[in-house]
Amino acid sequence: MKSWQSRRLFAQAHLQEIDAALVIISYDWELFSSSGRFDEMIEHFEALDQVDAMLESYLEDECGESIASLQKVARKTAEGLRVDDPEPDARPAPSRPSDSLDYVEIVDSANRLKVTVPTAWTDVTDLSTSDGGLIRISPDTARLERSWGIDGISMSVQDASSSPIDWRAPMYDTAASQECSPVSSVPYSDSLYTGWIDTYENCGGSTTAVVIGATDEDFSIEILIQIQFDGVDTATDEEVLKTILDTFKAR
Repeated sequence: MKSWQSRRLFAQAHLQEIDAALVIISYDWELFSSSGRFDEMIEHFEALDQVDAMLESYLEDECGESIASLQKVARKTAEGLRVDDPEPDARPAPSRPSDSLDYVEIVDSANRLKVTVPTAWTDVTDLSTSDGGLIRISPDTARLERSWGIDGISMSVQDASSSPIDWRAPMYDTAASQECSPVSSVPYSDSLYTGWIDTYENCGGSTTAVVIGATDEDFSIEILIQIQFDGVDTATDEEVLKTILDTFKAR
């Protein structure tokens, strides 16, 4: 069981690398297969082929089943569950913060960053210039820079320096990635941006952190956001995080 668990994690790691390369071009396979990124992904595809071979061997030798017979059962089951596709709904508007907290919208001095945060986050450090936007928001931004023991957000944007955009590199340089325990790492997408979102825990104690790397639909900017919650008032942390994700904008 442990062996198969390790193989599952092995496959998951390679799938995440492939997905990270695909998501930035909206999963356009033709564009991807003709780009330099496809050559970079060859070893990841080869690793998945190894997992497929091991799984097929396990099913045949240990379970007495074949891939072909399982695929036949899966198709039959899918046909029985199939329903007519409903008319697509209009894209939902971002949810509004609840009444449990008061919020305020913060805009940086270069008008490149915007986000809605709790009014208790009263301290704003604005380091934006014509070359890029950078703001930190917290009850105490000086403490935010040196400690995990306080809520807050650091948010930056700059013009894209490469194509395709590799937002994973700056995400790996954040304090969260270096000092906390990883919980999850998944693709991120909303009506404006695509990218990646990493979640961490055990940041200097009970603090949790979320790191987002993203770009716009034109791949013209690189966004990096780190949010941390000190673990004191966890009942509202999820609401605050959702409000930030619903409202942040960068250009």
